Amino acid sequence: MLCFLPFLSLSYNVSLFGYHGINTVQVQEIDGYEVLEVLKHKPSGIKNIRDAGYSSPKIANDNDYGWPGHTMKATKAQISSELEKMKAQFCKASSDLTQGQLYYHPAGIKQFIQNDTYIAEIQRADRIKLRMFINDRYDIYHSTTLYAMPGELITFEIPEFAVGKLNLVLNRQAPSNGDLTQRYPNLQCSFTLNAKKVTFGYPLGGYMDIKCWIDTFPLHSVEINITGGIRIPYFRYGAESDQDWEEETRNYVAPLTFYDTGNVKCIFPSTFSRNQIRMSDAGAFWRTVGRVMYSVNEVTNYDRRKDGRIKTAMWFNFDSYVPAGAAVAFVGANFIQAPFSWSTAMINYEGAKWGCWGNVHEYGHHFQSGWGISGTGETTNNVINFITYAMLTEIDATRQITLGGASFNAANGWAYITHEFGNMDATKDYAGPFFWYGNNAYFFGLDAWRKCLRAHTHQIYYKRSDYGTYTSEFLMHCAKFFHRDLRAYFKTFEFPEASQISDRCNNELSQMKLKEFHPVTMIWCSGYQLEDNYSFTTHKPFRIPARSVYYFDFTKNIKSRAKMHAFEFDDISKAEYGELKKLTTGKYKYTPPDNTSMIDMFNVTLKDKVNGEKTICIITLEQRFKGCRMNYMSLKSYGATKTTTPKEAYKIYNKQLETELPTSLIGWGMVVNNYGSDKAAVPWICVTEGVFVPENSTKYRFIFQHDEGMLFYITDSTLSGDPDSDEKYLYYSSDKSEAANAKQDTKSISLKEGTKYNFRFIVYNTDNAGSGQVKYSMDGSSEFKNVDGNRVWFPGCGPDDVDHIFKPKLENDPTLGHYYDTVHREYATDKFTVKSAPKPDDSSISMDKILFDKDIKQNALCTVSDFPVTYKVDFGSDIIIDRVLATSMEGKPMDSTADIKCDGTKVGTFNLTTKDNKMFFDNTYKCRTLELIVNDNKNGKYVSINEIEPHLDVISNSRQIIPATHIDIELSSEKKCKIVKNGLYYNGKGLQLDKGCKLTFNVKLNDTGDSIGVLGDRTIYGGVFEFSVGGDYRGTVDTREILNSEKQFLPGYSIYQQPLVGVRGLKNGTDYEVQIKVTEGSVRIAGFLADMTLHEVFENYDDGNAYYRSARFIIPMIIASIFIALVLVIIVAIIVLKCKKAGAEVFT
Repeated sequence: MLCFLPFLSLSYNVSLFGYHGINTVQVQEIDGYEVLEVLKHKPSGIKNIRDAGYSSPKIANDNDYGWPGHTMKATKAQISSELEKMKAQFCKASSDLTQGQLYYHPAGIKQFIQNDTYIAEIQRADRIKLRMFINDRYDIYHSTTLYAMPGELITFEIPEFAVGKLNLVLNRQAPSNGDLTQRYPNLQCSFTLNAKKVTFGYPLGGYMDIKCWIDTFPLHSVEINITGGIRIPYFRYGAESDQDWEEETRNYVAPLTFYDTGNVKCIFPSTFSRNQIRMSDAGAFWRTVGRVMYSVNEVTNYDRRKDGRIKTAMWFNFDSYVPAGAAVAFVGANFIQAPFSWSTAMINYEGAKWGCWGNVHEYGHHFQSGWGISGTGETTNNVINFITYAMLTEIDATRQITLGGASFNAANGWAYITHEFGNMDATKDYAGPFFWYGNNAYFFGLDAWRKCLRAHTHQIYYKRSDYGTYTSEFLMHCAKFFHRDLRAYFKTFEFPEASQISDRCNNELSQMKLKEFHPVTMIWCSGYQLEDNYSFTTHKPFRIPARSVYYFDFTKNIKSRAKMHAFEFDDISKAEYGELKKLTTGKYKYTPPDNTSMIDMFNVTLKDKVNGEKTICIITLEQRFKGCRMNYMSLKSYGATKTTTPKEAYKIYNKQLETELPTSLIGWGMVVNNYGSDKAAVPWICVTEGVFVPENSTKYRFIFQHDEGMLFYITDSTLSGDPDSDEKYLYYSSDKSEAANAKQDTKSISLKEGTKYNFRFIVYNTDNAGSGQVKYSMDGSSEFKNVDGNRVWFPGCGPDDVDHIFKPKLENDPTLGHYYDTVHREYATDKFTVKSAPKPDDSSISMDKILFDKDIKQNALCTVSDFPVTYKVDFGSDIIIDRVLATSMEGKPMDSTADIKCDGTKVGTFNLTTKDNKMFFDNTYKCRTLELIVNDNKNGKYVSINEIEPHLDVISNSRQIIPATHIDIELSSEKKCKIVKNGLYYNGKGLQLDKGCKLTFNVKLNDTGDSIGVLGDRTIYGGVFEFSVGGDYRGTVDTREILNSEKQFLPGYSIYQQPLVGVRGLKNGTDYEVQIKVTEGSVRIAGFLADMTLHEVFENYDDGNAYYRSARFIIPMIIASIFIALVLVIIVAIIVLKCKKAGAEVFT
């Protein structure tokens, strides 16, 4: 039987939100790499640096050096002497260095990797020769993706024009310090590549960057060859896909990993990246963090381009040595120094979404210029954290109500800042200005707050110098964006600047007659609806157990700010999907919708007790499946005492359910969360309930930690909740506190894998704090572990139920996918010939030479007896043009009209003068033979044209880039049409089309679409293609053309992302088929320019050899495979059953 099912599985983990770049440009100005050769021999017999005589006395053993986790035994004098001489001898460019002259340092790799087994694996890695394609538009430091092995020879080959303009930088991520005992004091080395061929070898080895100042080269690129070194793991968001990462780049064996999101770059030990997955999700996270930062301010000393493109990435350098504190931001120098362990937050999305305060905090330091009051250098950067946490993390989704009020995720130290309920009353010291700023994100929405902060940091609408104080300017901007008067609110903060409000500010705010702002919230609140119908949600939906009723008491847990107005419950709207049933004033029973995927929403109106103004809180609810439901209730008012048994307390609880609303929390596993913040609540009871699904069929034994008494029920039947009728399911009970102990008198019970077992875990607490935890062992093992939360579901739920996947609010860089370079195509003149022209007065002049040599000072005077006079030129192939330049002699100026024909078709009549020598067409024209017909000359009977140049001035009116890797671009042959990376391409990938390859796509131009342009390489190894649009042949393009003016700056063999051809004058809203057919050599395409939507090409090509890459082809094939497999399985099953019934022998 054919098996189709393996076709369905993927060998890698696909990011859920991050985008690696196929259909849109996700990374634009990026370097490229090509492995030219795997070197056959690895250096051997390299001398140890200890034998170089650089230390006195000689360092005795390799273990005398220091590295992370290992203290240096050598003296500082020995190390200093060695370091000084080693740098002088080897940290420099050489022309004739040989491998035999080099030394290795035994502690080089150990500065980053201490595992000897892994080090041995690194030493066995392939040494390679790499070609690197540097794009000088983005960042100063360019990763070679290579690690120089200690004491091994490295050779650089660079073009003549780049000599002296490139630097090698080794280990830029590792700062120097002369007083370290667990790291070599200086790992860095840098020097200029001062010759076309440079050799070097550094005993310590290290990660290699090429330093190149931005926009150094006329063609914005340079190609260099590097021989030696090993490949390091690397991931560039938008270029490397999840598949590229898991199946290739993370598997390179080297000490360090390189990571780039387009706004942040990192270097860290590869041990932190080897098992990471879904890197595009992490990349999307950090790109969004950058977007938030830039929406508020600019990086100190490092501006973006005027169009918004980031020129210099923020470097996170992860090293064992941090100069100050846990981590430190070098503001003005554009980098952050942090410990190795912090690198995980950059590449692990699942971890980052639960908080990475320190990383975001240090990043934010670089955006603090121009705002912040004195003495609060650690404040304004954290204010931006409020925004990123609200957009990207789900910490606030864990907020809950306890008997004493709000509860936040205890696992995250900054959880309380993620909702205004947790910090409403902050007033002074560090917290004062922190929340003075930060809570505005919650009260007025992220959009308005970000706009306000941008205006505030740049003083766009109000100047501090005009309003006298910092606070006055800020208040004015708040009034503009929030439509509220915040003066009373600001004055409740206990730091001096909060009350420093100028007379001008007071007068203008009073004249505006805005509502005075008085904050209020509830823990369930996700956002607000303001009176002008502007509504927003900032917080995640409040989580409730699925398929269970939930009780709201809106008379409690209303939080307003001290010293400001108090609020009370006023009204409630109808829920969008669920049902709200009023019990008493402000108390409601909520029944969720049957469709558990719905995010429900309703509004609760709170009324100001002083002025009667109303605030509308938006409540959003999400049903969750995983977890246990913990129902807390204070029994203090119901006769329970210290002598009440757990069973008696349980009965009291059941009776009070008729009138009392329990406080429901969500737990993980089988737990009773520790509670004791409100001593007035004791005695209290917690009834934890849920469904446990065993992972194996075997005997389970449970033990319990509980404070104080407890009951535990478990059954595959239904639990009624009545302790008498459920007596037969009681597994264990105790009247006093116990630690989880194997000596507890509990029995083993047989549980079946996959079966749902209902449980109730009751803890009754009469004094101070109380809690509970269930542990278990299997198969009689003496090892007990906490019940895994992944095996526990809420009542009525189970393994078939899957919780919502949290979707962060991601933002991409809006500058991506916009073509910023020239859309002008100039043609090389090598193939141009003159078919006819007037005879020059100077018989020694050849019109074939002077008309195309770009020398506009040459004598080209031709006296004529009459007009018109015709110049006829053959361009050698069909080219597309929209302008002709015809220069004439200044000493013999022309003032004429001229007709232009392309291949016999008249294009138009133009004014042609010596000063006005450019003739612009109304559209693009295919043209091989150009006729320039001069009709007259007001200055006399002569013509003096000495240069004729055809141009395609604008290949497309659109600047939107469609990358060549778009899934709906169809290629005719897998062998002749292939994806390449060795160059500079959008998303790091382009298309190479060899002779015979046809590229086709269908487009629908949108309302602004009237043109289509093609971008690609011009290269000495190029080829020729025919270009067709809408079934019409539009011209032939030779990509081998290199202009004379470009040859001296040729970065290597190619010029990248160049306008090749285009056609204008198309009808918007119309479908067109675009085709490129390569007739000679190889052509490389980077992308297309058009305002359009692509559609899949459905028909096969004429040669019947279509190579489909479309998901619309693959997905139906998958579905068909599943269907066929299921049919075959059913057929086989029927045959087997029939054979068994017949008593036949069955072969499988």
